[in-house]
Amino acid sequence: MKNKHFSKKSFLYIHPILLFFLLFACQNSPKEEPISKNDHSLEKILSSDTVIAEQTNLVENKIPKEVTTFIQEQMKEFRIPDLDDYIPDWQQITLIQTSTPFLEKSDFNGDGIVDYIILLLNNQNELVLFALHTKPESPGTNFDQILIANYGKLSGKIQSVLEIEEKGVWETPFETIKIDNDGIAVNLIDDSFTMLYYWNGDKYIRVFID
Repeated sequence: MKNKHFSKKSFLYIHPILLFFLLFACQNSPKEEPISKNDHSLEKILSSDTVIAEQTNLVENKIPKEVTTFIQEQMKEFRIPDLDDYIPDWQQITLIQTSTPFLEKSDFNGDGIVDYIILLLNNQNELVLFALHTKPESPGTNFDQILIANYGKLSGKIQSVLEIEEKGVWETPFETIKIDNDGIAVNLIDDSFTMLYYWNGDKYIRVFID
């Protein structure tokens, strides 16, 4: 009982001291600036002076330099679309994540070297899908240009998003296909429609997926 009483009595003296130090520590601890819930909103991003200044080149800046240089020098009748060419939903994907829904890279033809597939606009404002197969003798600087598809003249904004379709067995509503190399999926945002393409050793074959 003596020990128990001593413990209670000691606590009565110690408790105010602990309280004093706790209050002192709280008052002198570094204060964090309050974060507005809107600071990271899309509206904030879109209204940023930095983003507005860089919007024109945002798409191009996410593409490897060797690819942009090749298009500018060897494919002068085509251009890399600007951010304003795309629908707002597409712009959101581009601004707030690091992926590149306008370009994908993989070994599409099975030669062990990275290739690229990219959406471009031609001089007639037609949306086209191109594969750039890296030439083994000059990797990173020269490509074979392969037109995969011409989707015709734009009547509005671009709504297509590219995505890798991994090699393996593809099952479609119409057939089952064994694919040896990665292919490409073209997703139409507004239409909820997908087209798949794969390299058959000679050309790109299209497969429809609803």
